[in-house]
Amino acid sequence: MVNTRGKRNSNDENNPFEHESQDLYEVIDWVSQQPWSNGKVGMIGGSYLGFSQWAAVKKLHPALKNNCPSGSSGNWNRLSCPK
Repeated sequence: MVNTRGKRNSNDENNPFEHESQDLYEVIDWVSQQPWSNGKVGMIGGSYLGFSQWAAVKKLHPALKNNCPSGSSGNWNRLSCPK
């Protein structure tokens, strides 16, 4: 379980949809390198978690092997047409 910037114990500002691609790349990298990991990462979830999965494939990490978004939401313009 990972929370986005600005949520729970994060000191960062919460800017939904802005940093998911880079942040998830770093999370997948960290998870895939843990001693308990087989190096393969999968994601599942709906709503914001579903959006996050689409954002993760924008900057695709080689360890991401499965993505199962359901009912994803978000600002598709920001994801597909960054500034």
